Amino acid sequence: HQPRPQVEDLERIMLLADKEGSVNVPSLKAQIRNMVAQNTKLVAELGKYQGFSSENEKMQRTIRKTSTELDLLKNQVEVLSRKVKDEKRRHAEMEKEERVKTERCEEEIGLLKDVFWSNSIKVPDAAR
Repeated sequence: HQPRPQVEDLERIMLLADKEGSVNVPSLKAQIRNMVAQNTKLVAELGKYQGFSSENEKMQRTIRKTSTELDLLKNQVEVLSRKVKDEKRRHAEMEKEERVKTERCEEEIGLLKDVFWSNSIKVPDAAR
């Protein structure tokens, strides 16, 4: 890696070249000015792209964070969905048990009525 030539070095080289007549110094100066202008423009553009890169990294972090939050929410929804299904199943079982108990009670009430009425009919006969 060679050190970058300084402006003074370039001027010295141009003076030597001019004395030798091997280089057109005004043309070389114009080329250097164009290169410096291009370089300045490229550096500014690079800064802009580095800013984009930084924004992109922030967006990527936000996307990863949001994705993680979404995964957690999906898991919570799945857990809650299973709980709801379990509760619905348990509720249906309880309703079924209640229906069975109600039917048994109604049957027992019917039997008790039958016994009551058959006994109440017999009681007056026994009293005679």
